[in-house]
Amino acid sequence: MLHMIKDDRSLLAFNCFLLGLSLVYTQLYLACLPAISQNLAIPKFLVQLAFSFNVFGFGFSQLLYGPCSEQYGRKPCLLIGLVLACVGNLISAFSVNETMLIAGQLLSGLGAGSCSIIPRVVLRDICIDDISLARSFSVLAMTSALATGFSPLMGSWIKNFFGWHAVFLVLVAISIIVFIIEQECVKETLVQKTHLFNWKLISLYFRIFCDKQFFVYASLNAVLYSSIVIYLLLTPFLFQHYFGMTSTQNAYVYLACAASYFLGSLTLNVLLRYVSIFKIMYAAIFIAFVALISVWYVAYHLSVIEVFVCGLLIHFSGGIIAPITYTQILTLATFLPGLTSAAINATRVFLAFILSSVSVISLKESFNIIPALICILILVTLCCIKILKK
Repeated sequence: MLHMIKDDRSLLAFNCFLLGLSLVYTQLYLACLPAISQNLAIPKFLVQLAFSFNVFGFGFSQLLYGPCSEQYGRKPCLLIGLVLACVGNLISAFSVNETMLIAGQLLSGLGAGSCSIIPRVVLRDICIDDISLARSFSVLAMTSALATGFSPLMGSWIKNFFGWHAVFLVLVAISIIVFIIEQECVKETLVQKTHLFNWKLISLYFRIFCDKQFFVYASLNAVLYSSIVIYLLLTPFLFQHYFGMTSTQNAYVYLACAASYFLGSLTLNVLLRYVSIFKIMYAAIFIAFVALISVWYVAYHLSVIEVFVCGLLIHFSGGIIAPITYTQILTLATFLPGLTSAAINATRVFLAFILSSVSVISLKESFNIIPALICILILVTLCCIKILKK
């Protein structure tokens, strides 16, 4: 018999699992991309575009889950998302061409978005101050790192024993199990429901996106997230075709990158006791500069060690900046945290979709999009410094 999850610690643990699941939906088959391309006899850029459309659905859906969670509650939104993810991965598992694969991954992304935004909104519901919220988000970031690291490895093992189709069937099974747990064991955390589906919704989103502090923190978050997505999207073919790695060896590289992301979040959690959150953020921005400039250099001097080290730096800086930016934005959100969470997630995912699609379709199919990321990061940093000095 299933028992209701009542205390905040258990709720935090379950929401960490949900956030990890949102990443598993996109990361589990990452090391299998070359095998999918070969088995379906489709160009590799179309397989990469399927991943990009997953990211697009992931971001777009959160603009809907945000207001839905304020009007109908956190729980119903998550349940609907799990159903969509289940159906999307079922279509992907039985894909016979690129159209089915892209459609399945788009639907999977639309569902997985609920597992990303709802946990963050629930934490905003139960945390009483910004320090506890920052620590909770650092725990979420560490969970993200574990999911990002182990998902490609597990996906590679499943592919080696059962084929790449089984990877998507595993996601279907996980979706069904989590749906049952959420339905039977998790309480609703929304205290007061707000009717939002009218013209007021557009004005509220416009108000959020036009806020200066939101723009700075959301842009900073989006740039780092985009750099990680592009790295994970382009490197499977680079490691396996150019450097001759197996899918399992490739997955171990991503495990090391995830460990770096985990270390960044763990470092943040420790430093919060001694250093101000803004000083930590400036240090992380500097690390991001080094990481992105290193990737720019690697674009013209390819070696497995250099590509690997660049990945470590990018993930480490992301592990620090992501919790900080989420904390600052949601602390400023005095009302409707669901909409604010949706806005920041949509911002970073849409930017990742645009930049990853451009990098995939580009003729060189390399890291040539990174200079643009560096320019954006420079502008964001300057804006950030100017605003925070006021």
